[in-house]
Amino acid sequence: MTDTMNTPGPNKRIFAFLVDQLVILVLVAVCPSHNFLAFLFVTLYWLLRDIRGKSPGKLLSGLKVVDRNGQEADIPKKILRNLTITLPFFFIVEYFFMRTSAEGLRLGDRMVGTRVIDLNPSWKDRNFLLLTIPILVLEYVIVKMFVMPLYIK
Repeated sequence: MTDTMNTPGPNKRIFAFLVDQLVILVLVAVCPSHNFLAFLFVTLYWLLRDIRGKSPGKLLSGLKVVDRNGQEADIPKKILRNLTITLPFFFIVEYFFMRTSAEGLRLGDRMVGTRVIDLNPSWKDRNFLLLTIPILVLEYVIVKMFVMPLYIK
């Protein structure tokens, strides 16, 4: 069993997820393309986002993907852990798994033996709850003004 000292709180994890989602929304809005290409881009982003251990969201929130022993996780594990997150609305199931695990493990982490650690535990988790609000508003505006008009004609 790994120690939970470096287990990030749920607000940091949600913040990181929303930042990664924001990256996708901005790129889809700026580079509109065919539906299949957009789907492919989004899927590849979710699968490859942690390839260096830190997605843009994890980088901003001080988080990193490692193996169960706290060592650098190998690339296939980093990719495979994100398979579940590519399924539509499965992030809700992942949130449930994360909240019910003492180590904050998503289903994807449990499947491949990875975990997310908090490199900056002094950054309080509750502060990240406040940071999610403007990101959610920004995502709503981007979807409403830029992404939806691409697909609704």
